[in-house]
Amino acid sequence: MVEFLQTSSYASLSGSTSHEQRKGTFMIDSERMKAGLQRELELLRSMREELRLQVTLAKADVRSEWERLESRFELAQEQLKRTREHSKVAVHDIESQLRTLVEELKRGYEAIRRMLQT
Repeated sequence: MVEFLQTSSYASLSGSTSHEQRKGTFMIDSERMKAGLQRELELLRSMREELRLQVTLAKADVRSEWERLESRFELAQEQLKRTREHSKVAVHDIESQLRTLVEELKRGYEAIRRMLQT
C-alpha cells in the first residue's frame, strides 16, 4: 500500500501515470465501491428482517409491496455478487444498477414501515 501511495504521489507530481498505476487506482476504488454497497445491503437486510414479521400480520396491500421488494432485494444481492466476478467495465455498469436498486429498496422499506405504523 505504501508503495502504491508513493507511486501515485510521484505520478501526480510528474503529470503522468502508467497503465499499472491507473489499474491500481481502479482496483482500490472498485474495492471501496463494493465494500460500500455491501454495507448498504447489510443495513437493508437488517431493516428487512425487522419488517418481515410485521408484514406477515399486515394488510394485503402491504404484503403485495413486500413481495415486490423481496424480488428486488434478491436481484440486488445477485448484482453485488456479480461485481466480484466481472471486469472493471462491467463492474461500473453493475454498480450503477445496484445503486438504483438499493435506493428503491430503501424507499420501499421505509414506505412499508410507514404503512405498518398507521
